[in-house]
Amino acid sequence: MKPLLIIPILLALHYPAFSSTPIVHDAEYYILEAQNTNRWTNENKALDKKLAELRKKYGQPPNIIHVLWDDTSFGDVGIPAINNIRGFKTPQINKLAREGILFTRMYTEPACTPTRAAAMTGRHPVRHGMYTVGFPLENSGMRGDEVTIAEVLSKAGYATGFYGKAHLGDIEESYMNNQGFDEAFWTPYNQVLSLWNKQGEAANAVIGLKEEMLVKDPYKLDHTFIPKGWVMVMEGEKGKQAKEWRGTSHEDYLAIDAETKKRALAFIEK
Repeated sequence: MKPLLIIPILLALHYPAFSSTPIVHDAEYYILEAQNTNRWTNENKALDKKLAELRKKYGQPPNIIHVLWDDTSFGDVGIPAINNIRGFKTPQINKLAREGILFTRMYTEPACTPTRAAAMTGRHPVRHGMYTVGFPLENSGMRGDEVTIAEVLSKAGYATGFYGKAHLGDIEESYMNNQGFDEAFWTPYNQVLSLWNKQGEAANAVIGLKEEMLVKDPYKLDHTFIPKGWVMVMEGEKGKQAKEWRGTSHEDYLAIDAETKKRALAFIEK
């Protein structure tokens, strides 16, 4: 099987449609399609030809590595002119853009969770329902019946892995090992909650992480209904039960990146 690595992630691969059901696009797509049908048709033929050449040369389709990170403005990386305006230098990523494809027109989402769900499913939040950035304890997440790119690529013969921030919920069906990945190491929430304090709780109105800040309830019979604890990092394999990795301390938070890198490289080697 071909390895697929997803580090906070998603991928794009030109493959024939896996379903005979027509895809329903949003309105702007049909305008762009009318404007660009001939060009897209020629580009698709060129991509098919390139993929066929790669398959003939190597006996298999190309590997895919997709890296997704948060909090980057348009032009911060990849475009030298905007780099200069913003005061950044990203020569290696600019080189990737020159040697590959640089996309300058795209839909985007305003925050972590909707962005990641859109990348996983190719659908807008109004369709997949993931419009809220989840914090502990969320008790919700991406539905199990959503079709993810990992599931599609698994059917196409790829081995799939996810390493890093998922931020797609804390219900079991949303876990990365239940969303098409053969193995996964991920954070169900925003992992910086390891730095949470009373000031952060008050400023962000995330109620419950600091139990002593909850309003006294004279009608509460006992404390057993208040959720105790939360999980910062999980690990699991497809078809198996996921487990918590380490804990929720600041030291555990600092260990995430190194562990992510180690597992991602090990997956590539395997």
